[in-house]
Amino acid sequence: MVSFIVPCYNYAHFLGECVSSILRQSYPQFEVLVLDDQSPDNTPEVAATFGDPRVVHIRNERNLGLSGNVNKGLGLARGKYVWPISADDKLRDNCALERYIRFIDKHPDVGFVFSPVVPLRDGKEDAAPLAYTNYGPADKLLKAPEMGYKALNGCPVCGPAAMIRKSFFLEIGGYRPELPRNADWYLFGALGIAHDVGYVAEPMANFRFHGFSLDHQWKKQSPEFCREQDIATLQLLSRRAEALGRWTLAWAYQAQIPRALVRLGRQAYNNGLLGSARENFRLALNYGAQRRRAYSGLFWVSLGKPGYFLKSPLRTMRRLFAKRTE
Repeated sequence: MVSFIVPCYNYAHFLGECVSSILRQSYPQFEVLVLDDQSPDNTPEVAATFGDPRVVHIRNERNLGLSGNVNKGLGLARGKYVWPISADDKLRDNCALERYIRFIDKHPDVGFVFSPVVPLRDGKEDAAPLAYTNYGPADKLLKAPEMGYKALNGCPVCGPAAMIRKSFFLEIGGYRPELPRNADWYLFGALGIAHDVGYVAEPMANFRFHGFSLDHQWKKQSPEFCREQDIATLQLLSRRAEALGRWTLAWAYQAQIPRALVRLGRQAYNNGLLGSARENFRLALNYGAQRRRAYSGLFWVSLGKPGYFLKSPLRTMRRLFAKRTE
């Protein structure tokens, strides 16, 4: 039995596509838990249209947020495996579940199975999967702690494509409520430090890009929150690695913090948030690492808005030149 956990808040217009993609799966032994987080839209009406007893609509008495909602589903799940997938995403292959079950049943030490993910933009698929989700052209087993190292630079897996062994998910306490932005990053990193991971090379899921996503809003409006979340995630993963005796990996997570600050500084700068960019670059310098990149960032920030508008066309020209030389 596999339990699909579908957290839903204000995504009634996407819910039908998501659940229908699950109901088309060739492997029939699953349940679909639609976790309605007090949505003010018509989520209950949409959830009642499927006419399949495997689909269960659960409406929360109060809004729990994404992490709390998924954790509630984890507690209700009857399956040996769980597959959290947001209501705005969907599966793209009718044999996805069958392929995953075949792989994970052969490897009892695997913590989760995942695949590349193809983005959806305005309802249309991109030509290629997200680069960070592509681990090669063939199915394979990644031995622990390889996926833990992959998590040094951010979340190594795109959530809608991952099926997780429930006992291992419970072992780390489910989603971390203190990491609403980086729940997936910590989850897949923490599991990858301790357990082997399965990779299916054919893209099995779609991730939808749209302006209503929380992460999109956080990057634009709350760069300080993004910084706090990234630092906390790296610190927690470092403690997890240390507790498991992975000392080199624990040190690597700590060393990654100034790199993350530089990345966040550039992200804030590219969004025109010069004050936040300056703070991130200065914090990176305080760690005594990434000095060249931090000073470079501070130089452009010191030019103010004229520097921002000057660098934007320079960046565009550099990308165009790189494409022509490929």
